[in-house]
Formats: sequence, structure tokens, C-alpha cells
Amino acid sequence: MIDAFKKMSWASRRMIAVMLILSVIIIICGAVVYNTLDIQPLGRVSGGSFTAQRMDAVAFAYGVIFLLIINIIKIILSENAANEVIKMSAEGSKSVSGYIQMQAMSRFALTVGALLAAAFIPFIDVFGAVFGALVWQIAVYSVKYSKKAAQ
Repeated sequence: MIDAFKKMSWASRRMIAVMLILSVIIIICGAVVYNTLDIQPLGRVSGGSFTAQRMDAVAFAYGVIFLLIINIIKIILSENAANEVIKMSAEGSKSVSGYIQMQAMSRFALTVGALLAAAFIPFIDVFGAVFGALVWQIAVYSVKYSKKAAQ
């Protein structure tokens, strides 16, 4: 596992580090908000009926962690896709743009599927999952606007 992390590109390692740090910060903030404000349930769809369920800090943390895992999988998929595109372009393949579009759509479908799963799994808070999904964009911007990327 550590060797696979070392073999990743600088951008992928930075994105994972940023996502881990942000996820911990979001989980801590979520715990403070849920415990101090005593947020009441919004409810959840279960078995065709709308049932109330108390949203707590643990479910919020599960949502953030669930999407963090999905985001790390997306980074691995992006890394593999970038390597494959480099091979395809070196071979002169004309289907590179189609491959890139298919990979982008598969990562998008993975995120949508994870958010839908979070909506129906009782012990995962949807708000935590949404915050976990937003961490991806912040990590992308951290790489895009870093000094090393500008070089």
C-alpha cells in the first residue's frame, strides 16, 4: 500500500493529503455543530415510507469518510487513465478523446452512485457525504494553483 502511494504522481499524493486534512477538519466541525446545535432529523426514505432519524456526528463522519474513500478511488482511476492516455497517444491512437470522456463519465457516475447510496444507507448522513464530495474540488484546486504545478 505504501509502495503504491509512493509510485503515484505528485499531484495525486497532494490531492490525497489535502482531502485527508480537509476531511478531518470537516468531521471535527460537524461534530461540534451536531453536538452544540442539537440538530433535529430531516428524515430518510426507508422501505417506501418517510421515517425520521436523528442525524448525529457519527453518521456525519461516516458520510465524509465514505466519500473520502470514493474520492481516493477516483484519484487512482484518474492516475491510471492518465497513464493509459499517454500510452495511447504515443501509439497514435485516434480514440483518446473518447477514452477520456468515458473515464470522466465513469468517475462522475461513481460519485452519483455514492451519493445515492448515502441517501439510502441508514447510518450514513447525506450532508456528510455531500461535504465529502466537495473535498474533491478543493483538492483539485489545491493542485492547480500550487507553486509546483506552475513550474
